[in-house]
Amino acid sequence: MKKIRTYIKHCLLASVAAILSIACTHDTEGSSDGDLQTPTDRFTYRLSLHADVEGYGNNATRSAYTWPDGASLYLQFNVGNSCISGTAVYNQAADEWTMTTSTAIGSDTDGDCEAYYFLNETSGTTANQIKLGATAAIYQDTLGSFYMTEDDVMIVKLALTPRTGRIRFKGKPGTTYVVSGLSCYTAYDIKENRFTQEKTTLSIRTDASGDTDYHYLFFTDATQRQMVVRGEGKGAYLRNFNPEVLATGKSGFIRLPSAGDVPTHWTLVNTDNLEAITLPSVSAVTVSKLRSHYATAEAAVTDLGNGTIIETGLIYSTDSNLTEANGIKVECGRSATLSARLSGLNAQTTYFILAYARNECGTVLGSAVSFTTLSEEEDGSSFGKEGYGDDDDLNDDNTIGGDIGKDGYGDDDNLNDSHSAGGNIGKDDYGDDDNLNDSHSAGGGIDKSGFDDDENWN
Repeated sequence: MKKIRTYIKHCLLASVAAILSIACTHDTEGSSDGDLQTPTDRFTYRLSLHADVEGYGNNATRSAYTWPDGASLYLQFNVGNSCISGTAVYNQAADEWTMTTSTAIGSDTDGDCEAYYFLNETSGTTANQIKLGATAAIYQDTLGSFYMTEDDVMIVKLALTPRTGRIRFKGKPGTTYVVSGLSCYTAYDIKENRFTQEKTTLSIRTDASGDTDYHYLFFTDATQRQMVVRGEGKGAYLRNFNPEVLATGKSGFIRLPSAGDVPTHWTLVNTDNLEAITLPSVSAVTVSKLRSHYATAEAAVTDLGNGTIIETGLIYSTDSNLTEANGIKVECGRSATLSARLSGLNAQTTYFILAYARNECGTVLGSAVSFTTLSEEEDGSSFGKEGYGDDDDLNDDNTIGGDIGKDGYGDDDNLNDSHSAGGNIGKDDYGDDDNLNDSHSAGGGIDKSGFDDDENWN
């Protein structure tokens, strides 16, 4: 048996390089010489393992990584069209690893491999299952490599890195908190090389210093990244987090809110039974008053989900795949009735729009509908992008002579005006934005500001 040599490698985080040697032997249970191999055949290999193990954030300050006795590496070797599972177990007293597979790996074989290493895991309900959870750390390398030498020594090279983020909580000492909005990996199937995950409702209690243990989690909704917390009293608190929180390989802590101590960014949500709250529902959007560059959109919250509406709004885009990230968001406050005037639209263009609503449970996006803006010819304007800018339902009499700039008369009121102009009119024209009837008559050149009536005078 070759003596194990260990090399320490410093990375951004504490990392370790271990070189191990394991020889290949063959044990067959329930068979004699000359018998065919049975499904219980086992092959034990000598291994030369080069494995770097990265920690989390700047908290991994160890100068060297010490493999605990009984530590296991779960490996998947890609050999031809087959995937062979193997488990390597560390014997600390002998300072060596032993890997067993149920299928032989021939000499001069090389290829890719995957490897998984767990901390705080437990045995599952079957021999092929590893039970994980919110306090189990997962390290992995899905791009490892291996090579079996002619003298049956397997060389494996790995760089194990975290699969999730790591977080601990701070709060009022000796207080129990219930945290939702997060998920964790619950099990790993060795034979199928598959993880299972599920939403988790954490029930955590702070110690005398107000701290909790570390948890290895990820946000259930990667887009919203919301966390809901209940502590003392009947209230719950909601917060949205930036992408750095619980990012893969990141480590940190979150200070939890409690009665009389609500950190910045947490919003109080009054509810007696958080578990009974479901996502809200919203109607499809109705588009009206459609013009070349404007439209009115309306929708409604049809079901509160037994919760409190925190935010509602509309999202629109020329892209049919609408999300909060790739659409233009128009917030409508907390009203159950959503209404907005969409401006700055392009003429003769198809848009997609949907309504959204958010409560303590999360955010729901309604069904998207499409609408197409009018052409400027259909809209009746031929004086640039906004023409006269007349968005009211009244008849105006505008008579002009000479050149008209981009905005035309810019008449946005609901009154009948009569404008007569001669000569050149500048960019802002008359700029009549009041709610009064004005009569302006101009001759000759008018400067950029025009008459610009910004006061409520007749």
